[in-house]
Formats: sequence, structure tokens, C-alpha cells
Amino acid sequence: MPKPVLILLAMFKPNISPTLLDQMKNQTPEVTTLNTGERVIIDPEATTERVMLWFYLLINVGGFMNVPTAYAEKYVGWWLSFLLPLILYMPLIPLLWYLKDKLILHPPGGSDLGNIFRILGICFKRGGFTRMFKKNGGFFQPAKPSVIAQSGNPISVPWNGEL
Repeated sequence: MPKPVLILLAMFKPNISPTLLDQMKNQTPEVTTLNTGERVIIDPEATTERVMLWFYLLINVGGFMNVPTAYAEKYVGWWLSFLLPLILYMPLIPLLWYLKDKLILHPPGGSDLGNIFRILGICFKRGGFTRMFKKNGGFFQPAKPSVIAQSGNPISVPWNGEL
């Protein structure tokens, strides 16, 4: 695959998946009644899993584009091997422009790098290096808010105990 296409893929894939997941409206399971009268539970985890499976299927189909671009370069020329991915990516710009008002956009949340260092500091202070190799409890156990609250030295932390 030509190098500019790889760079474009490398920039596109990690940026589109969070935007795609931001479109999920339901954060908690809801019971909904269909037009047929059937009551169903809308599970956001199952919906997210299905959306990401489709996303990665399409990413893999896009990754398969190296085969036709290689043959196009070999038998026709470089111009066609660059044109094929361009044809696939150019409709994305008008599509995103058209969907701009329908998309759910959240502002960036900022960096969690400070929290990472804080978690590591708490783990090393309260558990130590040797806790890394123990099977029960785990290295990150001392940084959970529930464990911090039960300790003799509780501190306020901005994260929760969920994954």
C-alpha cells in the first residue's frame, strides 16, 4: 500500500472510533415497547459491541485494499494505486459535513496523564513493587476509591472503581 494511504489510515482509525462511540445515546439499559407490543431491553453494551464489530469489519475490508492497489501499481501505474483509496476516502468529507448537525459531539476531556501518575504513586506507596507479582489483590488494588476510603489515610480521587 502506498505510504500516504497508510498515513491517512493511521490518522483515521484512532480518531473515528471514539466519534462513533460518542453517538451511542443510551448509557444505561432501557426497556422499550416495539410497535408490535413486544417489550425489549436495549442494552448499551451489546449495542456498542455490535457497532464496534461492524467498525472493525469495515476497517479490515479497508485493510484489504492493499491487494488491489498493489496490482494496480504493477499493471497500470502509481496513479491508479493512489486513486483507488482516494475514491474511497473522498466521500467521507461530504458525508461528515452533511451529518455534522446530526452527530453528537462532546468536547475533549483533556489528558488523564496526571491521573495515571497519581494512580501509580498511590500503588507504589500503599502496595509497593512486590505487590506487582502477587496473584491475589493485584498491583492496582490500593488505588481503588473503595480501598482508599477504608484505609487510615483517605484521600479524594477523581476516578471511580469501575473499568
